[in-house]
Amino acid sequence: MRAFCSDIKQTFLQICLANKRKDAVRFLWSDDEPCVHKKPKLQVYSLNRVNFDVSSNPFLIAATIKHHIEKFKHEFPETVELLDRSFYVDDLISGGNELKEALQTSRRAKYIMEAAGMDLRKWITNDANLMEQWKKEKFDVHPVHETVSLGANETKVLGLSWNTHEDYLTTDTKSLLEFVSLHENTKRFILQAVGKIFDPLELISPFTVRMKCLLQDLWREEIQWDDPLPTNIKKEWKKFIYDCRNKSKKVGPLTVAKFKEFEIKLINHAQRTLFDKKEIPSNISNLFPFVDGEGTARVGGRLEYASVPYFLKHPAILPKGSKLSKLYFNSLH
Repeated sequence: MRAFCSDIKQTFLQICLANKRKDAVRFLWSDDEPCVHKKPKLQVYSLNRVNFDVSSNPFLIAATIKHHIEKFKHEFPETVELLDRSFYVDDLISGGNELKEALQTSRRAKYIMEAAGMDLRKWITNDANLMEQWKKEKFDVHPVHETVSLGANETKVLGLSWNTHEDYLTTDTKSLLEFVSLHENTKRFILQAVGKIFDPLELISPFTVRMKCLLQDLWREEIQWDDPLPTNIKKEWKKFIYDCRNKSKKVGPLTVAKFKEFEIKLINHAQRTLFDKKEIPSNISNLFPFVDGEGTARVGGRLEYASVPYFLKHPAILPKGSKLSKLYFNSLH
């Protein structure tokens, strides 16, 4: 996939206000110093362009772009459809499966937006050949470093850091770690800290799911907002923060072993609701359950000496009706 992104130069200043709307953005101005003149001469001005700090700006920009690109839907129908779903305020995030497709899309996007006086700039991509072609065609490209080092060849894409050289996204945990260093470990603190992790696409959900499980455990403890954390939860929380500090060491696709590890964690968490009771239900005790070295409750029984894989010989026990059980059922049937 040849991905690329760009943004519109001085977006707000490219949108003019209709004359009949300018009364809503009038303001007073005086060249006289207030401390010198008791009655300074006031002049009434109004803005001609969209103001930066107006809460409706995202809508105004989106509506303006949509109105403009619709003019080209007969000339470039596929590109217009793509642009319609690829703009996030003033950021364009798109691409193509092949170099030719990505290049054509970027050319047409540039042409269409220039017709509205909107210059797409800071073009950046994960494809070196596409970047070279942009340079030849005088695109305003994002600077790319020849040497690979921490922070080099990185740009922000909707709050996430994108390393275009190795083509991976990272989530910044700096604000979380700074927050952790200034506060005590309490229930209120953990809830606030979890909100510091920005992951809108849930790209790191295999990592953050640990926190969701931890929060559920925290609610079961029924402690007050500012009470110290129980020892077991405090231990898990410290391990999570330790992993956040070491995030830069873990780069690359998830391995099969990691997926298995996450699966075991989810199973163990689901089993807690089943074994929290003082007595194990009779329908479960008949399965001769035991807990393995990973803390997972499994079926004992008569397959001990069967020549089948361990997970078939001793399947994990899941609560009836749990969300995880339903997910397994749906994936297998």
